Amino acid sequence: MFKKLTILLISAAVAAAALTSCGDGKAPAEESTKAYSTVADIGKAVKSGLGEDYRASLEIDSEVLDAMFGVKAEWVADYFGEMAEIGNDNDRFILVKASEGHSSDVKAAFDDYMEFDFNAERQYPQNVQKTKAAQIYQNGDFVALIITGPVDQNADDSTNYTNALNSNLKAVSIIEEYIGKK
Repeated sequence: MFKKLTILLISAAVAAAALTSCGDGKAPAEESTKAYSTVADIGKAVKSGLGEDYRASLEIDSEVLDAMFGVKAEWVADYFGEMAEIGNDNDRFILVKASEGHSSDVKAAFDDYMEFDFNAERQYPQNVQKTKAAQIYQNGDFVALIITGPVDQNADDSTNYTNALNSNLKAVSIIEEYIGKK
């Protein structure tokens, strides 16, 4: 009787193991996002992750967010924003968690700002390629304006564009580490 019970328990365990291993053959997905408590946490991670390629250090307050970038306070649940202090460097990084139903408003404001900024940056030739490489990133309620990256006065336009684009895409990657891809 003991032998039959042992065989029955072993058989049940083997059957259960076989059932749990069935599926599409893929390993269970690991949690791909990092926990964060505020958008500022993500902003700090981007700043740290880009290192010397991040030249924004002047905090963007809500008045500047509205006046300069066209983003109204009622559209914003939370945000992180910094821009370069030096007049001939155009680094900007703004990440907005839009209030419900306003992510498209924030994106439209950033689109309008970029049209203005592209024309304004023509007076600073060293920033034109960085501005061309700028990213307006939207992922659910999160919208970012990303203008980062090094400018080498001795490099050609293509190199400066590529360096800025790579920096901006790295910022996107860091954001997605926290909020995932939607």
